[in-house]
Amino acid sequence: MESIINDIKNLIQTIIETDPAIYRVVIFDYYGVELYTWSKQFDKQRKDSIGPMINQILKFSDKFLGFLKNDYRDPFILKWFFENAIIIAGNTPFGFIGIYSEKDINLGILERRIKGFLDKYREIMKPIYD
Repeated sequence: MESIINDIKNLIQTIIETDPAIYRVVIFDYYGVELYTWSKQFDKQRKDSIGPMINQILKFSDKFLGFLKNDYRDPFILKWFFENAIIIAGNTPFGFIGIYSEKDINLGILERRIKGFLDKYREIMKPIYD
């Protein structure tokens, strides 16, 4: 189990290093339970109320809009644009990764890399669910 926690920490570190505009990374499991959070600005003890909502959106997108995918393993990627921030999140069968960033992030690079992050997360969590 400690190995899995370290792998998740390493994954989050890789995500953080993608762009300095990233200020929060969250990982939630399939049921909406927060597994790990890293934050540059927020109080880590503060619960993320957006996370469970994103989890439900992605879960229902997968359930009802799965026919839109080319491959059943493809994630749904959700992007929310706010006045001062962008949230990008993607799902796996084991939960989702959410990345909060400032508006000036290079969104193209992040969009290309998030699938790799999700593949790595799927690889880390697969032994738990098998």
